[in-house]
This record gives sequence, structure tokens and C-alpha cells, in this order.
Amino acid sequence: MYVEGELMTRQSPRVVATIIWAALLAGATVFLGVALYLVVGLRGGAGLGEPLVAPRLIGVSLALSVVNVALAWLWAVRMRVARLAEGGVARRGATAPFPPGPEADAVTRLVVSCSLCEGGALFAVVAFLLTGHMLALASYALC
Repeated sequence: MYVEGELMTRQSPRVVATIIWAALLAGATVFLGVALYLVVGLRGGAGLGEPLVAPRLIGVSLALSVVNVALAWLWAVRMRVARLAEGGVARRGATAPFPPGPEADAVTRLVVSCSLCEGGALFAVVAFLLTGHMLALASYALC
């Protein structure tokens, strides 16, 4: 009989963290590939190298990327899962994927920090789609 969360408890936290990281990275990278195909492939590169038409959008994208990377660097490293002895809440009848401890903290930090960076990267790709200017991809590289 399958118990909810049973499969996760058999997996190493490193394996789970690697799968989560790879999925978040692949999502943003595939979105960038689609954006490059749309701008360069379908539009024939129209708009590339032309004067910047929406400097505010690219500025907002760069600012968002800097803020998200700073949050991922400063905030996520201070997160940790509350233990029962420290006032954490145990869910009745549910098994946790990882027991509270350094492994659970590391996976939580990874998910939060990578998600923050992915949000900035996706906004940069959207800015690139709208403007067609390669400068918008600088914030993607930052994230």
C-alpha cells in the first residue's frame, strides 16, 4: 500500500534538490529558447540592434533581477524549517518528505532562492520578447 510521501522519504535530499534545481533551470532556459526563436527565427531579427524603445522596461527588469538575486542570497540562507520543539506544527496523519533538520532546511532554501531567481529571469525574457533588445538578456544572465 502506498502512503503519501513514502516515495520522497526513500530519496536522498540531494537527489530531490538536484531534480528541483534542474527543473527550475530547465523551465527558464526553455522559455529563453522559445523567446530567441520567436525574435530571431520568426521575426528575422527585426528589432535587434535598433535604438532602445522601452528603456523603462529593461530598467525595471534589471532592478527586479538585482532585488531577486539579493533576496535569494540574503533571505533564503536564513530560512529554516521549525522543529516541533521550537513551536513547529506537525500535520496529523501526514508524513514529512524529510525529517526536520539540515536536509529539509537545504531543500527549502534551494527552492526559495531558485524560484526568486527564476522569477527575475522570466521577467527578463518577457522584456526581451517585448523590446527585442539584447540588453534585456543581461538581467537573465544575472539571475
